[in-house]
Amino acid sequence: MGNMRQQKTKIKNTDDLLVPSTQVRLHSLSEDELTSLLRTEYDLADEFRRVVREFNAESSIPAMNELRYAGFHFLYAETNGAKGRKGELIKAINHCRRASYEAAESGILTALDTINLFRGDYKTITISPVFPNWHEALKTREIATASLSKARARGPEVNGDHEEFKAIFNQLKSICEKLDLSREELNKIISVQRSDTRKYIVTVVLSFLSVLVAAIGIFWSFHNT
Repeated sequence: MGNMRQQKTKIKNTDDLLVPSTQVRLHSLSEDELTSLLRTEYDLADEFRRVVREFNAESSIPAMNELRYAGFHFLYAETNGAKGRKGELIKAINHCRRASYEAAESGILTALDTINLFRGDYKTITISPVFPNWHEALKTREIATASLSKARARGPEVNGDHEEFKAIFNQLKSICEKLDLSREELNKIISVQRSDTRKYIVTVVLSFLSVLVAAIGIFWSFHNT
C-alpha cells in the first residue's frame, strides 16, 4: 500500500485530461448543453467529495482544488464573451470529473488500508463465520488494487474512469462499515482464544510441577532407604 500511495498519479496540466471519445462527445454538444452538464457534474463531484471526506478527511484537498479549477474556467467562459467559451466549459467539466476521480482514488486507498489492517488484526482466527462475505471482500480488494494500477498506467486519461472508481469506492466503503460491525464479535473470539491459551499454559505448568514434585519425592524416598 505504501508504494501505491507514493505512485499517486502526477498531472502537470489537467486541462487536457479528457479521453478522446469523451472529447468528441463533449465537442458535439451546444454551449447551453455544456453549461447544463457542467452544473450537474459539479454538483455530483461536490456531493461525492463530501461523502468521501466523511470516510477520509484528507481526500477533500485534491478534489477541492479540481473544483476550484472548474470554477475558474467557468468564470473565464462567462466573462470573456463567445470566443473560446465552449472550450472553457469543456475544461471545467473535465476538472469536475477529475475531482470525482481524485476523491474516489483517495477513498479507495483508505479503504484498502482499512481492509489490510482488519486482516492483520484477525489473522489468528477464521473471519468467515462472523463475516460470511469475507472472501468476496478480499476479491473486491484485489479488483480495486488492479483497477488503480491500470488507471495509473494510462496516465493523464484516468479521469475518464471517474464513474467506475466512484462505484469501486462505494463498494469498499460498504465493506469497511460491515467489517467495523464485525470487530466486536471477533474480539470476543480472540479473548476466548487467549483465555483458553492461558488455561492450557497453566495446566501444562501445573502438570510439569506435579511431575517434578513427584520425582523429587521418589528421589528422596530412594535416597533415605
